[in-house]
Amino acid sequence: MKCVSVFSKGTLLVLFTILMSNKLSARVYSTCPYPQNEYGIGYGFYPTEQLAITYLEAIGFGVLKPLTDVDFQSSKFIGPISVNYKHFFKERLAVGFSALYSNAKLKFTDSNETLATSHLNTISILPRFDFYYIRNPKFAMYGSLAAGGMVMLSSGKEIPLVERAGASFAFQVTPLAFRFGRDVGLVVELGIGSHGLAEVGFTYRPFNRPWMH
Repeated sequence: MKCVSVFSKGTLLVLFTILMSNKLSARVYSTCPYPQNEYGIGYGFYPTEQLAITYLEAIGFGVLKPLTDVDFQSSKFIGPISVNYKHFFKERLAVGFSALYSNAKLKFTDSNETLATSHLNTISILPRFDFYYIRNPKFAMYGSLAAGGMVMLSSGKEIPLVERAGASFAFQVTPLAFRFGRDVGLVVELGIGSHGLAEVGFTYRPFNRPWMH
């Protein structure tokens, strides 16, 4: 009988420990009912650099061409290609950064003869702040603000108005963006700045907990 009594006390102690650990785990889970980190890649269309080059091509040299026969062409523009990271410190608020790369091939011609060609590479780093209007496991609608700097490096023949190297302010204002999906999601962002007038990409939210499924 004594052994049974000891066994019963031990069993009760084990059950009590398991119960308390479950309650503690549930309490810890409830403090963070959403993924805290998000990683993404994207491709943008018509960033501010491309808009400036397009303006220069259409307006600046368009006025001079009838007088000088010198024309400016941006024959190819790649990017921006972006790598993004977010950390959620609240359910609807996140901070992070974006790293971007773009490349433009610039060409001057004179009566259809190429005078000079240059490749303009742009690298930008932008700290960002995201705020979510709607955030569900499979759908989110949000906006973001970002500001930082860009470095511009030119290679090839030196041409007018294009420096070999330089730095300037970079920004992105995104009033409306959408994310579709759970762990891996499709992202569409609409705004203006270094990411472009529109950006499409994918994001990944690792280490989702059971409450998100």
